[in-house]
Amino acid sequence: MMLFLFSDKQLNTTARAMETLEARLFDILESNPDPDEIMKLIERGVDCNLSKFDPNTDGFISPIELAAKQHAHRALCYLYEHRNSPTKAQLEKHLVFYINHYNLLQEEKNQLALEYIVSHLLHKDILEFDPEHFLIFINALNNIDGATRRGIDLSGGISYRVVLSVRIFTLVRYIVKMHMDFPLILDGEKLTVAENELLHTLEAYYYLYDVDKIPGPIPENLDIDEINKNQSLPLIQNYRCIANNIIKKIKQLDLNQEYTILTGWDAHAVCISFRSISPDHIYIRVDNPSHENPSGKHNTSAIAGKNYLAIEPKILGRLKKSDLNSNLNYFILLIDSCARELEEKNGISLIYNENNQIVGLDRENIESIPYFDEQAENNCAVKSWEIGFRMRLQENRKEFCESLLSFDRDNAYDLSKRCKDKRQSDPASTLYRLASLAKIDDGKKLSIEHIMQLQNELRRSYERHLQHLSSIWVSGSVEPTTDAYIPLTFEEDGTPIDLASSFANTRVLVLGEVGSGKTTACQHVTYLWACEEIWQNKFKWLFHIKMRNLNSRRYPPMQHTSYSLIDIIEKECFLEHALSGLGKLELNSQLANPSNILWILDGLDERAIPDHLHSIEEELLAKPHLLLTSRPHEFYDFQYDICAHVQSFTDQDIQNYINKYFSIMFRTTANQCWSFIHKSEQLLETARIPACLKVICHLWNNGKVKLNSKVTMGQLYKKMCEYLLCRYLLKFHSLCTSALVGRNIYQEVNAKAFTHLERLAFQATKSHQLTISREEITDVAGSLSSSVLQIGLLVPETQNYSSLLLENSYYFIHRSFQEYLCARYMIDVLESDGSHEQKTEVIHFIGNEKYNRRIQNVFRLFFELERSSSCTNQFWSIVDGEPRDLLGLRHCSRISHWFPKGSSRFSKEDRENIRKRTTEVIRTWISNQDRLPHDTSNAYIFESFADATGRRCWLDGWRQDLFIKDPLKRHYLLHDLWSMENINALKTVYDDISGDLHKLHSLITTGPNTRSLKLLNLKDNLFNLYTTDSQTKIPKLLKKAQEQTRKHESVTTAIEFQALLENYQSFTNLNRQSMALGSIIWSLNVDPSALINVNNDMLLRLLHIIQKDELFFRYFKLPAIHFLRLYATQNDLNEDILCSLIVLCAASSDCIFTALSGRKKLIRIFENDIFTDIEMDECRLIRLLNEFDKARNVYGYSSFFQMKQFD
Repeated sequence: MMLFLFSDKQLNTTARAMETLEARLFDILESNPDPDEIMKLIERGVDCNLSKFDPNTDGFISPIELAAKQHAHRALCYLYEHRNSPTKAQLEKHLVFYINHYNLLQEEKNQLALEYIVSHLLHKDILEFDPEHFLIFINALNNIDGATRRGIDLSGGISYRVVLSVRIFTLVRYIVKMHMDFPLILDGEKLTVAENELLHTLEAYYYLYDVDKIPGPIPENLDIDEINKNQSLPLIQNYRCIANNIIKKIKQLDLNQEYTILTGWDAHAVCISFRSISPDHIYIRVDNPSHENPSGKHNTSAIAGKNYLAIEPKILGRLKKSDLNSNLNYFILLIDSCARELEEKNGISLIYNENNQIVGLDRENIESIPYFDEQAENNCAVKSWEIGFRMRLQENRKEFCESLLSFDRDNAYDLSKRCKDKRQSDPASTLYRLASLAKIDDGKKLSIEHIMQLQNELRRSYERHLQHLSSIWVSGSVEPTTDAYIPLTFEEDGTPIDLASSFANTRVLVLGEVGSGKTTACQHVTYLWACEEIWQNKFKWLFHIKMRNLNSRRYPPMQHTSYSLIDIIEKECFLEHALSGLGKLELNSQLANPSNILWILDGLDERAIPDHLHSIEEELLAKPHLLLTSRPHEFYDFQYDICAHVQSFTDQDIQNYINKYFSIMFRTTANQCWSFIHKSEQLLETARIPACLKVICHLWNNGKVKLNSKVTMGQLYKKMCEYLLCRYLLKFHSLCTSALVGRNIYQEVNAKAFTHLERLAFQATKSHQLTISREEITDVAGSLSSSVLQIGLLVPETQNYSSLLLENSYYFIHRSFQEYLCARYMIDVLESDGSHEQKTEVIHFIGNEKYNRRIQNVFRLFFELERSSSCTNQFWSIVDGEPRDLLGLRHCSRISHWFPKGSSRFSKEDRENIRKRTTEVIRTWISNQDRLPHDTSNAYIFESFADATGRRCWLDGWRQDLFIKDPLKRHYLLHDLWSMENINALKTVYDDISGDLHKLHSLITTGPNTRSLKLLNLKDNLFNLYTTDSQTKIPKLLKKAQEQTRKHESVTTAIEFQALLENYQSFTNLNRQSMALGSIIWSLNVDPSALINVNNDMLLRLLHIIQKDELFFRYFKLPAIHFLRLYATQNDLNEDILCSLIVLCAASSDCIFTALSGRKKLIRIFENDIFTDIEMDECRLIRLLNEFDKARNVYGYSSFFQMKQFD
C-alpha cells in the first residue's frame, strides 16, 4: 500500500513554538510539574483534552498521561478534577487542519489527514488496533453470532475503547464530509446533531482514558468503608478527583442531555446514563441489551415473528442535582468498576443499586422508555452503547440514526483493512506516517489567500453599507460618511480621552444621552477600518453588531439546534453575502486569536435578548477588545477598562457641523442658520445634541417649516413629523402646499395613518421592543399599512428602501422618534374620551414603567409636548400612586432623571410639580440632622441631584459634619474613612477647595487618597493615608475576590462566601488600602447559589457585619430578590433577621421594592429595569412593610414617601 510521505525538508523543519495555554501546560509537565502553575492554567481555561504528538513514540500523549508518567500526583489530581468537556473549538481546530490539507486529487493524502486528526482526538493512532476487532464490531452491529473468518473467531467481545473509537471516526468523517460538500448537502440540523453526539462520545472516551491512566495497583476489592478509611491513598484521591469532575459535568447538563459511564462486570458490558430531565433533576438509567444477564432486572416484551425479545432500559430513579455531591462515594465505586473487572455479583449489586448506595434517589417511574432489541450473544459493548445513541437521536431521527450505523460498518471495514495493510507494510515506509503531519500541524495556520479573501469581503461589505450615513430623517437620502461626520469628544472622569488610542485598555464602554451620536461614531470608525485608515496594525478583524438586532424576529428559535457566533457575524457583518462551510470554519479559526479582533457592540440599552440567544450575548461580552455603546443608567454586569462619556457639541462643533451640512456652496445659508441658533440659549442647548442639530439643519434647509428660537427636543420632533406628514400628503394624495397652509395637518382625512404610527410606537415601547413586524402594522393599521410605511418614520430592518413595502420587520428611523410618538399617544389617550381599554392600558404603562430608566426619555418628551392641565394631573396621580418605592429614595431620583439639565423648558405648573417631587424633598433630607448616616444614599442622592439642588446645600451639609465631634453622628465624613486628625486637616483647607463640588464630593466619600488629593491639588503629606502592614501576606482567597470584583464576576459557592465573611476585616483592609491608593473599588456580587442551604447562624453573622460596617455595601452586592424569596417561602429561617436584611439590601442596592394596593400578598421588585412579583402571606407582608416604615424614619426618607401632600 502506498502512503503519502512529506518531503525531507518538511520533516526536518522545526515546528514553530505554539504560543498557547496548551503548549505552556506541556512545557510545565515536561520540565517541572508545578501544581500551582498548572492550576493557574486551568483557571485561565486551558484545554486539558488536547494531546501532543510525541516523536519518540510516533504517537500522541495527553496532559493526563504525561502527568502520570512524571509521577506528578498533585498535578494529576488537578487535571483529573478540572478536565474540561470536549468543545466545538477543539473539533474545529482539527477540521481546519484537515480542510487546509485537503486535495481533491490525492485521496490517500486526505485519508491520512483524517486518520491524523482522529488519532489526535483519541490520543493514539487509530490504526494501532487489532484488525479483527473492527470485524467483530461489524458482526455486532449486524447481530451475528458465532462467526469466523478464515479460521479466526469473530464472536468474541471487544472493549469499549474500540466501540467508541469507531464511532468517533465515523462522526468526524461525517462532519468533514458535510463541510467539504457544502453547499450541496449541508444540513444544519444533522450537522449539529452529529457534532453534539461526537462531543458526548469523546467525553465517554476521555473518561475511560482517565481511568486507564490512574497510576499504581488497583485493589482486589473496594467498598465504601475502604474508601472512607483510605482517604489519603493516592488511588482514592485520583478516584475522588475524577468523581468530582463527573458530578460537575452532570450538574451542567442542559435539558435532555446525558452523561454516560461505560462499565459492567465479568465478561459483560452495560452503560449507566445520567440524563437531565429538568433544571434541578436527573434520572439514572441502565442500558443493558441482555435480559438474562442479569435476569429479572428489565421489562421485556415479545416481538411478533421474532425469536428474540425487546428490552426496556432500567430507570433506577430520579435524583436532585443538589444531591450529587452526597453521592461522591457512589461515583468512586463506579469509577473503580471501570478500573478493574468486577465479579458478577458485585457488579450487578452496584450498577442496579441493590444496596441503596445512591443517596436521595427517588424510585418513582420517570417516563415511558422505548424498548430495544436484545443483543446477540457476544456483542454487549456495541449494543449497550447503541441504546443510548438511539435515545439521544430520538425516534424522529431514526433514518439518520440508521445511516450513521451503516456508516459505522463501512468505516470499521476500511479501518480493519488499513490496520492490516499497515502491519504488513515495510516499517520504514510508515515510520513518519503521523510525524510528517505533526511537523506542519498548527491550529492557527490557514490559507493566507482564503483569510485575505474573507477580510476583503468583510471590508467591502462595510464600505458598501457605511460609505454613506443614511439620513434617518429622510428615508432613502444619504450623506457621505467622511464629509458628514463631526468627531465627538469623550471624557473619563472629566479627563478628555482619544477613543482610537484607548484600545490599549481593550474594553471601552461609551455612554451618551439620546441622540448624542454614539451609533454614528460606531459606523464612522467601522468605515474607516474598512478603508484601512485606522487600527491596521492593531486589529485584523472588526465586527460591528447592533445589539437590537439580536431578537427573536431576526433569529427565531430553532427546534434542534442553536445559533453560533459565526451565524451572528455572517448576518450582521457580511451583509448580503453568505459564507461557505469552509469560510465559516476559517472565520471561526480566526476567533481563536482574540487579540487582533475588535468587537463593536452598539446599543446595549436597546437589547432585548431572548433566552435562546443569551449564550451568544455572554460570549460577546466576554471578548477582550470591545467598544460598547449605551445610554446612561443601563445596568452593566461585565468588566470594562474605560467608561467614556460622550460630550455635548461645543459651539465650535455646532458651527463645524452646520458648515459641513450646507457645504461651501451654501455658506450664506449656513451662516444664517448658525446665527439663528447662536442667538437663542434654549435652541443652542438643544443643538448640542447631534441628532437635534441634524433636524434643525434639515428643517432650516427646507425653509418650509418655521423654527422657534425656544424650541425643545420634543417640539423639534413635532416639527419634523409635521414636515414628513406634509411631504407624504403632497406626494401620495396629490395635495398642494397652499391647501395645507394654516390648517391642522393631523386633522386631514388622509393623516389617519399617523395616529397608527403613534399606536405602534406605544405598543413597541410597552413591549420593550424596537422592531415592529409587518403583522403588527397590519393589525393596527389595516388597509392603511402601506400609508404608515410611506410617511417615512419606519424603515426596513434590512435598510433596503427599494423594497420598503415588501419587508417583514421594521424599526423607527431613530429610537427617540419611537419615544416621541409614544409620548404623543399617551397624551392623546389621557385627553380623549375614547376607549376605556386604551386609557387603562396607558395608566398601567405609566405605573409599571415609571421606574424603568429605559423609558425615561418617553416621560421627558411627555413634558416637552403641549397638554392640558387635566392630562398633567392624571399623569402625576398615576406616578404618585401604587406601585410606590417603599423607601422613597429612588422615587424622586427616577423622576429627576426624566429632566436632564438644560434640556427642557417648563410651564410654571410643571416646574412646581417637578420641584416639590425632587429638589424640595432632597433639600429637606440634607437639612435633617436627626437621620442616621447612610453611605449608599449619600452617593446616590448626590449623583442624582447635585446639579438640580445647587451647590450651597451640599457645601453647608459637609461643613456641618466637620464640626460634629461624635463620629457616629456624622452624615458624610464616615468614621471608617475619616479620622479626627484628617478631619482637622480638612478644616484648614475646606474653604479653598470648595469651588469644585464634584471633586470635593469624591474626596469626602472615599477618604483621603492619592487620586482625590491630586485632583484638588492638595499635598499628600497634609493627610494621613490609610496603610496596612506591607509584610502581611494577603490570602489567596482575598486576592481572588478582588480580581472577581474587577471582572464583575460573582461568588457562587457557600464555602467561598462564608470564608469571605470569616475574613471580612482583612478584606475591608485590602479594599481600604486600594482606595487610599486611588483605585476604584467595585462591589463583589454574591450569587444566590452562594446562599443555598443558608441557616440562621449565617444570616445573623451577615446582619451583624452589615450593621457594624457602614461601608459593607461598597464591598458586597447581595441578592435582594433571593432574600425576599427566602422570606416568602421558608419557615425555618428567622423572619426578623430576614426582614432586616431585605430592607438593608433595598436601601443599599439599585432595587426598588414596591407594594401594590389591592394585592395584599404581593411585593413587586424592580431590578435592572425589570420587575419581579413575589407573593407571600399577609402577615409576612405586613411585618415587612413595618420594617420599611422604620427604615424610612431612621434614614430620613419619610418626606420622600409622603406624596399625598402634592395633591
